[in-house]
Amino acid sequence: MNAQIPEQTPDTLKALVTGVLSTFKHPTLKNNLTTLNALHHCALLDGVLHIDLVMPFAWLSGLEVLKETVSPELMRLTGAKDVEWRLTHSIATLRRVNNQAGVK
Repeated sequence: MNAQIPEQTPDTLKALVTGVLSTFKHPTLKNNLTTLNALHHCALLDGVLHIDLVMPFAWLSGLEVLKETVSPELMRLTGAKDVEWRLTHSIATLRRVNNQAGVK
Protein backbone atom coordinates (compact mmCIF):
# COMPACT_ATOMS: atom_id res chain seq x y z
CA MET A 1 0.00 0.00 0.00
CA ASN A 2 0.98 3.60 -0.40
CA ALA A 3 2.89 5.22 2.50
CA GLN A 4 0.37 8.03 3.05
CA ILE A 5 -2.67 5.72 2.78
CA PRO A 6 -3.43 3.93 6.06
CA GLU A 7 -3.99 0.17 6.23
CA GLN A 8 -7.67 -0.54 5.57
CA THR A 9 -9.95 -3.14 7.10
CA PRO A 10 -12.65 -4.75 4.92
CA ASP A 11 -15.34 -2.68 6.64
CA THR A 12 -13.57 0.64 6.06
CA LEU A 13 -12.84 -0.33 2.44
CA LYS A 14 -16.51 -1.17 1.84
CA ALA A 15 -17.59 2.10 3.47
CA LEU A 16 -15.14 4.03 1.29
CA VAL A 17 -16.29 2.32 -1.94
CA THR A 18 -19.96 2.76 -0.96
CA GLY A 19 -19.39 6.46 -0.38
CA VAL A 20 -17.79 6.93 -3.80
CA LEU A 21 -20.49 4.87 -5.57
CA SER A 22 -23.24 6.92 -3.91
CA THR A 23 -22.00 10.04 -5.73
CA PHE A 24 -22.36 8.44 -9.18
CA LYS A 25 -25.31 9.71 -11.25
CA HIS A 26 -26.49 8.26 -14.56
CA PRO A 27 -29.58 9.14 -16.65
CA THR A 28 -30.73 5.51 -16.74
CA LEU A 29 -30.76 5.19 -12.94
CA LYS A 30 -33.65 6.53 -10.89
CA ASN A 31 -31.78 5.80 -7.63
CA ASN A 32 -28.06 5.76 -6.93
CA LEU A 33 -26.09 2.51 -6.66
CA THR A 34 -26.06 2.60 -2.86
CA THR A 35 -29.87 2.79 -2.67
CA LEU A 36 -30.07 -0.18 -5.07
CA ASN A 37 -27.68 -2.18 -2.83
CA ALA A 38 -25.59 -2.83 -5.93
CA LEU A 39 -22.26 -3.31 -4.12
CA HIS A 40 -22.00 -7.03 -3.44
CA HIS A 41 -18.31 -7.33 -2.57
CA CYS A 42 -15.09 -5.34 -2.67
CA ALA A 43 -11.54 -6.35 -1.84
CA LEU A 44 -8.06 -4.91 -2.28
CA LEU A 45 -5.70 -7.69 -3.34
CA ASP A 46 -2.15 -7.17 -4.60
CA GLY A 47 -2.76 -3.52 -5.37
CA VAL A 48 -5.91 -4.24 -7.42
CA LEU A 49 -9.32 -3.18 -6.14
CA HIS A 50 -11.91 -5.83 -7.04
CA ILE A 51 -15.53 -4.61 -7.09
CA ASP A 52 -18.53 -6.91 -7.62
CA LEU A 53 -21.83 -5.22 -8.45
CA VAL A 54 -25.21 -7.00 -8.55
CA MET A 55 -28.00 -5.12 -10.29
CA PRO A 56 -31.70 -6.01 -9.96
CA PHE A 57 -32.24 -5.22 -13.66
CA ALA A 58 -30.27 -5.35 -16.91
CA TRP A 59 -27.89 -2.39 -16.88
CA LEU A 60 -25.02 -2.52 -19.33
CA SER A 61 -25.13 0.99 -20.78
CA GLY A 62 -23.87 2.75 -17.67
CA LEU A 63 -21.08 0.39 -16.65
CA GLU A 64 -18.44 1.92 -18.92
CA VAL A 65 -19.41 5.42 -17.76
CA LEU A 66 -19.20 4.21 -14.15
CA LYS A 67 -15.72 2.80 -14.72
CA GLU A 68 -14.43 5.98 -16.34
CA THR A 69 -15.99 8.27 -13.75
CA VAL A 70 -15.32 6.46 -10.49
CA SER A 71 -12.12 4.44 -11.02
CA PRO A 72 -9.63 7.34 -10.69
CA GLU A 73 -11.20 8.46 -7.40
CA LEU A 74 -11.20 4.92 -6.01
CA MET A 75 -7.54 4.41 -6.99
CA ARG A 76 -6.61 7.68 -5.33
CA LEU A 77 -8.46 6.92 -2.08
CA THR A 78 -7.42 3.27 -1.71
CA GLY A 79 -3.93 3.41 -3.18
CA ALA A 80 -4.82 0.71 -5.72
CA LYS A 81 -2.97 0.52 -9.03
CA ASP A 82 -6.03 -0.72 -10.91
CA VAL A 83 -9.75 -1.38 -10.42
CA GLU A 84 -11.33 -4.59 -11.68
CA TRP A 85 -15.11 -4.44 -12.13
CA ARG A 86 -17.54 -7.35 -12.30
CA LEU A 87 -21.25 -6.86 -13.00
CA THR A 88 -23.86 -9.55 -12.52
CA HIS A 89 -27.62 -9.35 -12.68
CA SER A 90 -30.20 -10.75 -10.29
CA ILE A 91 -33.47 -10.14 -12.09
CA ALA A 92 -36.64 -11.29 -10.35
CA THR A 93 -39.47 -12.50 -12.55
CA LEU A 94 -43.13 -13.02 -11.79
CA ARG A 95 -44.50 -16.51 -11.37
CA ARG A 96 -47.07 -17.65 -13.90
CA VAL A 97 -50.68 -17.82 -12.74
CA ASN A 98 -51.70 -21.39 -11.91
CA ASN A 99 -48.28 -22.60 -13.12
CA GLN A 100 -49.54 -22.77 -16.71
CA ALA A 101 -47.00 -23.23 -19.44
CA GLY A 102 -46.17 -20.34 -21.73
CA VAL A 103 -46.93 -20.14 -25.43
CA LYS A 104 -45.98 -23.33 -27.25
